[in-house]
Amino acid sequence: MDRGSLYDHLHGEVNKQSVVISKEPPLTWEERVNIAVSVAVGIDYLHYGCSPPVYHRDIKTANILLSFEQQVIAKVADFGLSKLTSIEFSESDEDFNTGAPKAEATQVQGSHGYIDPEFRKTCVYTEKSDIYSYGVVLLELITAKKASDQKNKIFLTDWATPYLDEPRDLLPFVDPSLNDKFDEEELIAMAELARRCIDLSPTNRPTVKDILETLRTVFKKQTTMISTGQTNIASTMSISTMRSNSSLDFPDHTHSINSYGRSEILPRE
Repeated sequence: MDRGSLYDHLHGEVNKQSVVISKEPPLTWEERVNIAVSVAVGIDYLHYGCSPPVYHRDIKTANILLSFEQQVIAKVADFGLSKLTSIEFSESDEDFNTGAPKAEATQVQGSHGYIDPEFRKTCVYTEKSDIYSYGVVLLELITAKKASDQKNKIFLTDWATPYLDEPRDLLPFVDPSLNDKFDEEELIAMAELARRCIDLSPTNRPTVKDILETLRTVFKKQTTMISTGQTNIASTMSISTMRSNSSLDFPDHTHSINSYGRSEILPRE
């Protein structure tokens, strides 16, 4: 049974005026772990299961669709900004540190709070840029706070950093709706994984393979679902279409950007 996006469950469904009109019951800790695993499996499929690899470029809670059957399953959706890494790709376009292909971009595109700071500076998108966005999603799962607080002009990553630096003092960091019903060691492990994913240096971020290995180690029960990631991708037809037509035009949701401070962002609604 489909039940909206992860954004709806964490922050409430909003209307065009950004007013919350409904909110689902709080997700349990186990459901949040299942979502983290499902999304990682989906990203793994895009990065390593597709030939050529696909970079999503807009991973965020609003693009993660949830279904509830025996357990919650998350699917990565909305490939409007996705790029095939084979487009205008040569050996010189390979990431020096990881060997992964890079996707050049003439303009910075993305959503509030999820954009890789390195991408904002260089206009070069790599697999580690998707990983940064995934790290922000992990922070939202833990805290139930939005990726960016436009009223106070601060990113979740900025707010969370002091807590991530002192992982044994995470209680004020956790979504209060969990009512302390979570495994503390699992919480610390997820927070540490988020910290690694949002590292300002892409070379210090894990690959999605590293992420899955961490998830397997820490969340043994939930990671029994890890198999093929294609079932964790919504609208795989979009990927097939991109693969068969490398000149496919993607919708342009770009806004101009004049500086690259961490708290200055490029919106994509």
